[in-house]
Amino acid sequence: MALNRKLTREEKAIREQQAELQRQLEAVQSEAKGQEAALQTAAKVAGLSAYRVVDALYDLLEVVPETPTTRSGKNGTVEVPVDKTEEVRTERLLTMLETVIESADPELLSRLQCEDREGVEMRHLEREERREQRGRGKTTTPTPIQNVQKPLAASQDDDEDEDQTPQWAQTAP
Repeated sequence: MALNRKLTREEKAIREQQAELQRQLEAVQSEAKGQEAALQTAAKVAGLSAYRVVDALYDLLEVVPETPTTRSGKNGTVEVPVDKTEEVRTERLLTMLETVIESADPELLSRLQCEDREGVEMRHLEREERREQRGRGKTTTPTPIQNVQKPLAASQDDDEDEDQTPQWAQTAP
């Protein structure tokens, strides 16, 4: 009889562990769904701008597309993309950026992040000023910025290039 009780206790402990793991799995899945929904919304709102940044980073870091596969068929030889959604290329880019950021000077990163936050605040104040000038006295409070690691933009080495807008940032005619 003691053996039966011990098995029951062990089974109970296993079931409790399974239930806890199931709760943890559901929490992770829920968080992943939320992140995916946020990404989908961001893609709709800022898709072209985000693509321009990624495309510029591809060029700056020379992250070339995956080599396409060549197939022969009744219509002749056709190149078929291997990475149609560019997931592999984007992952390679992210890995490169993480390595660059990890090896960068912490003081430099801190200064750049501070300058970025100051720029965000300055643009917010400028918008408020324009609103007030137009007679719209309603003020808004900026939404707090989430601390998300963002890739650093490449610095310009020449001061004479400062007035030129990069090709990737130019809007289509």
